[in-house]
Order: sequence, then structure tokens, then C-alpha cells
Amino acid sequence: MVRGCAWGGEGGLEVFTTASGRRGNAYLTRWEKSLSTDEFSPAEVTTASDMPISATAMSGDGRTFCLGGVDGIVRTFEVGGGRLKKGRRIVCHDLPITSMSCPDLQMQTVGENALTVSVVSVSADSKVCFVDATDRVDWRMVIVLLVALMMILKWLERFIL
Repeated sequence: MVRGCAWGGEGGLEVFTTASGRRGNAYLTRWEKSLSTDEFSPAEVTTASDMPISATAMSGDGRTFCLGGVDGIVRTFEVGGGRLKKGRRIVCHDLPITSMSCPDLQMQTVGENALTVSVVSVSADSKVCFVDATDRVDWRMVIVLLVALMMILKWLERFIL
């Protein structure tokens, strides 16, 4: 079953899809658009993970495709130059990743250098994970966002109940 897709690659003429079943390997496919027709055909298939993929996101520049697994791991692939190249494997969550985004933004932290966020993932474990370009998880930001989310939920609870 196809779990996600995104435009990307050189000139935006490629589509990337991930496919996996309920168990076992997940596959990443690079599809190329024909220059003479509107059809796409598979150009390359690679094993992306030994676990199913549950979320995907493409970076804003179309060069990095991020996959979120049911094992809570974020996997990145470089997709430029007409090839798929495995990138980072980042353990972020204890439960399956349910959604991802590649915001390409910088967050300022008080008293420290700016943090460049490459991938944001959320999970069934109720955590938000920010991963920077050097693939470090900033758990301080996860805690701050969880506390803020809990405060917002308590505030909304007053109006709903």
C-alpha cells in the first residue's frame, strides 16, 4: 500500500512514493516524468526500512525526503541528482510517527545559538520531535511544547465542557 508521496528532485519532474504493508519492509520509489507525455514511470526502487512507514514529508527545496516509521524512527533520503541516497536515521519516538513536516526554519533559543529545524515529527506517544541539520533531538523544545500543548488543552476544556 502506498503510504505517502511528494514532488521533488531535479526540476520538480520527479515524484517519490513510499509503500509498505502492515509488517515488513518499506520501499521508496523515485518516479520520473516523461518529457514528451504526462506519464510517470518508476526509475528507481530501494528498501527504505525494515519496518512499515507511517508518515512522509519533503523538504522545501525538494532535495530531502523524510520518512517516519511505525518504530518511531525518522529516516532521511537525499533525492537530488536523479538518485536516492540514504541519509540519517534518527530515533525520535517510542511509538509510531503519525505526521511529519519539513519546515526549513530557524528557532532562536535564549542564551544559545540558533537551532535549525529540518524535520518536525509527531507521534502516538504525544511527543513533538524537532531534529536539526546535525540530527540532534532538542528535548528541551519537546518539553516546552508539551507543556504549552497541555496548557492550551486545559484552556480549551473550559469552553468545551
